[in-house]
Amino acid sequence: MYPTPMFLTRERKVLIALLLTASAVLILGMFCAARMLRPAQPGTPEAFWDALYHLNLSERGYFRGVYPMQGDVCIYSVQGFHGQFIYTVPLEDARRLLPRIRERAPKEFDGLTDRERELLSSGADVAALVQARIDAHLSSDDEESRLDAARFESDLDAFKEKWRRIQRYSLNIALELLYLHAWLLMLWTPVFHGKSRIACSMALTFALPLLLMPYYLGYVPWTFTSAGPGGGALYPMLIIFFGKPSWGWTVLDRGLVEVLGQPLEPLNQLPGPMWSVSGMGAPAPSFTLAVGLVLGAAFFILHKTIERRKPAATTT
Repeated sequence: MYPTPMFLTRERKVLIALLLTASAVLILGMFCAARMLRPAQPGTPEAFWDALYHLNLSERGYFRGVYPMQGDVCIYSVQGFHGQFIYTVPLEDARRLLPRIRERAPKEFDGLTDRERELLSSGADVAALVQARIDAHLSSDDEESRLDAARFESDLDAFKEKWRRIQRYSLNIALELLYLHAWLLMLWTPVFHGKSRIACSMALTFALPLLLMPYYLGYVPWTFTSAGPGGGALYPMLIIFFGKPSWGWTVLDRGLVEVLGQPLEPLNQLPGPMWSVSGMGAPAPSFTLAVGLVLGAAFFILHKTIERRKPAATTT
């Protein structure tokens, strides 16, 4: 009969220490990854005004744009090849540069409309200037302008959903921490309670498939592409190491993923418009299960071999 959980042997104390250490590493890793992959990074007021009027106040950057203000937050974007990067600037920081903007924009930016010139000369606040620039983008005088306006309008609609998901990024962090801790406990519990080698082998067998299960259910789908890792916090940075080696996806793999659907897709942080994206090979479900079976079988055989040798070692 195994000792009760209240009786902490030396081995159990070591296992508890290992679990707490792993938990601390997860939390620290989550803190670092969440700062690195957060979908809206802190920006600068100079870059914000450059995105609005192209005044070269900051280092040179291309393909910048602005979005409607969200409360007291100014928002601009920088377009990359594999996604769009969102930056935020507090309204008060943007206001500090307003006197320089009112002086320089009418002289240096040829794209100002009459309405914008009027607002700049009348001392309008940041929100009015941003909205006037957006309205100018949406106006259409010729066919090319109408196409650009249609694309920009579609981009604005997509940004609404993107910003909504950005606002609940803390939910990504909390759910990832919860799932990864549950995964750790799944591996740790059979060993701690002294379960049979079959239970420990089963835990090893399903460790990798369960780790990748959120991905198969639609979470962080860009992880194994040139746009990844992204869409979450720590989780995509963990699973990206399992992309290779793997065999190609079989008909059964694709059928399984189609049956499962994408129930976790609404949790993803969106990458925004992409210019290009290429796949780097996601691990097939059948491959992860095969790896798990090999690990489980190897543990079972090794444990059984060690148990058989114990009586022989004690009798010599």
